[in-house]
Amino acid sequence: MAGRVTVYDSLPGTAEIVMLGDSLTDWGNWDELLPGLDIINRGIGGDTSGGVLTRLKEISQRNPKTVVLMIGINDILQDSSPELVALNIKQTVRSLRENKIRVILQSVLLMDATTGQRANRKVKRLNTFLRHIAAEESTQFLDLNTVLAPNGTLHPELTRDGLHLAGRGYILWAESLRPLL
Repeated sequence: MAGRVTVYDSLPGTAEIVMLGDSLTDWGNWDELLPGLDIINRGIGGDTSGGVLTRLKEISQRNPKTVVLMIGINDILQDSSPELVALNIKQTVRSLRENKIRVILQSVLLMDATTGQRANRKVKRLNTFLRHIAAEESTQFLDLNTVLAPNGTLHPELTRDGLHLAGRGYILWAESLRPLL
């Protein structure tokens, strides 16, 4: 992760939209999924809500109008409490908004039924907190689980390993996100 952060810090340029998160964000080819938008990807595999907090200076230097944020599954898988993760995400949203950056806060994706039973309980609790944060901070909330996990677990055809998305999952994500951009 540290190497990726160093690379991002050294890159020049700005973008209207920054995709910010962990491997789920990182693995999305956002310029292809959302053509015609000035967008950069700042997802880092393995990142956590605390890691994102440390990267906000670099994000702000890109002068984005909008940051699209999904973070928290790695925290949950490392046994962090949903409450702690929500506090980090709230700090992230506040910091971005203080810099006059619009935030689209996305739900943390549920995992499939085989891989994620225990984690999904915590993810659901975290997503309840995220809805409240979005309301408190006048931020848009995009619940991707309504499309990707409508029955309470990530649909098997949309995942490669129970957690990470397959191509169709990214297409549905982009289709859900595009009207908000």
